[in-house]
Amino acid sequence: MNEPPSESSSVLSFPCPRCGHVHDDEYEVIDAARPTDWRCAACGNMFSVLLTECWHCAGETLTVALSETEQCIASDVSCRNCGRPGLRSEQTDCEELAG
Repeated sequence: MNEPPSESSSVLSFPCPRCGHVHDDEYEVIDAARPTDWRCAACGNMFSVLLTECWHCAGETLTVALSETEQCIASDVSCRNCGRPGLRSEQTDCEELAG
């Protein structure tokens, strides 16, 4: 799994783990805390993208993997902004409200 470098932009950018071609999620189609399949425009292969939001600083972290089965679990991701573990996910929010 690779974590793309941090950029000061509102558009999420991430590389294809196979060829390195950089993609932008300009239309915000990636769901938070849920692996999303993405097709590389350069090599044509599918890969998995995971977006998580930090509980502590609200920073977003994107991870990419070759497939969803290789993707990490959202709660195991450490924030790339503040370094703290345990990122917030929409599923966690719903469980807290229900519990």
